[in-house]
Amino acid sequence: MRYSFTRSIRGYPWRHQLLCLLPSVALLCCLALFVGDGDASTLYFKEASVRHPFVTKGMRFLTNWTNIALYAFYATLFLCGLRRKNRSPVRFVLIFISVQIFVSAILVQLCKITVGKPRPLPALEGFGYSPFNAKGMFHSFPSGHTSEAAGAAFPLANRYKKPLISLFLGLLVALLGFSRIYLTMHDIADVAGGLAAGVLAGILNHHLCCREQP
Repeated sequence: MRYSFTRSIRGYPWRHQLLCLLPSVALLCCLALFVGDGDASTLYFKEASVRHPFVTKGMRFLTNWTNIALYAFYATLFLCGLRRKNRSPVRFVLIFISVQIFVSAILVQLCKITVGKPRPLPALEGFGYSPFNAKGMFHSFPSGHTSEAAGAAFPLANRYKKPLISLFLGLLVALLGFSRIYLTMHDIADVAGGLAAGVLAGILNHHLCCREQP
């Protein structure tokens, strides 16, 4: 049975998508209200990272290992599917890999290069936008780490459709997004852009998984 894209959008599990987004949206709103964005946020977290080295180590841990943990879960799901000769998880993981490459490795990177937004610390020093620049210091928007995490978490939330799982996955994405802001690698808009890319990945995963049902 073939699904049109419009039909798969109508059948998309928006409730679980919203539950997964909730922690990140709440976090970004709180940061915007109580810390601010732009230079104010950069200065605040630059000082905080020096004052609280233990917290900074925790943020680096989240930045370095959250996506690895999510990918490890997908690898386990794939291997279990192969071992049990269960086609469903194997197909789900293969679709995930394809979409993740398309969204996070291609679209997001093209967007970074095209926009040329400076990262928070260079922006604080006076650097402006530099479109079509290959240097990493101008690849702030959107957050690649956040788009990867959201692109991995949202399909899992949509697959299992359990409120607690959706919230847990959303919390992981929010913590990773916060770590990128805390470490002054991104600002609120960058993380929001990464979340948007993750939503796109979730929709594409859902569409491809439903396009042909046995």
